[in-house]
Amino acid sequence: MELRPGNRAVVHHAGIYFVDLPPGGTLDTEGRLLIDGKADTERSLRSGELTFAGSSKLLSFVPGRGLDRHRPDIGKRIPAGKYINWQMHYNPTGRVEKDRTRLGIWFNKVPVKREVLIRQAGDPLATDKDALSLYRAEGKEVEYSAEEGSTARRRHTPNIPPYAANWRLTGITPVTEDITFYAMSPHMHLRGKSLKWVVTCPDGREQTILNVPKFDFNWQINYELAEPLRIPAGSKITGIGVYDNSLANRWNPAPHLEVYWSEQSWDEMYQPFTEYAIDSQDLTKPRSTQQ
Repeated sequence: MELRPGNRAVVHHAGIYFVDLPPGGTLDTEGRLLIDGKADTERSLRSGELTFAGSSKLLSFVPGRGLDRHRPDIGKRIPAGKYINWQMHYNPTGRVEKDRTRLGIWFNKVPVKREVLIRQAGDPLATDKDALSLYRAEGKEVEYSAEEGSTARRRHTPNIPPYAANWRLTGITPVTEDITFYAMSPHMHLRGKSLKWVVTCPDGREQTILNVPKFDFNWQINYELAEPLRIPAGSKITGIGVYDNSLANRWNPAPHLEVYWSEQSWDEMYQPFTEYAIDSQDLTKPRSTQQ
């Protein structure tokens, strides 16, 4: 798949997902959401994940990355009856801008055994349906609270303090069943300094599988392993992100201010995306045998 922005001056980054429409939802001829025939810009679209958490994300675009090519026996699944949702993050330029971003899809020509799942280091494994994400900010576990009127829980990540030169955010994923690991893509903003993935084996042995010591917001790429890595149950995947909100950071727009977690470049994000598959899945077998 390839995601190609039409206006790179304003497309900060973008994500493509398949989703379900909310009850009473339809689309007009321009692709806008209607609820009971009326335009609705506030309603959130529901995740269209078919089997596992992380299955609904198809592709991301960031500067330097927008093309995913998977191995012949794996791929992304686009189920019938779903809708493609374009999550476009734009930077303001002070004038009216236009964008026509395009998505290209190539289909597998051989049987696909497993589907690629895209999750962050820190999110639970796809089959751990009731588990919470696990993040630590400066060594302290990030707190959660229930959202009003919903069963969802909201993460409360602390803001990055002014002048902090090595502020750390860590995500930990316990591996509760065997998986195969394919690729990683770091996404941070202007205070992003470094991002590292570490796998801890059941016997306690640690292996650094990717270290990006000088993260560059202007050039973010997808790091595909030369050979897929089998990670056994009982392991854990850790993503260690470090941020520089000091005067020494040449890209820092405001070191004297605390940094919020949001969408614009002067805010921050922590997205250590990982691509993997569940080893127990075999799409070549009859559907009744699948999880």
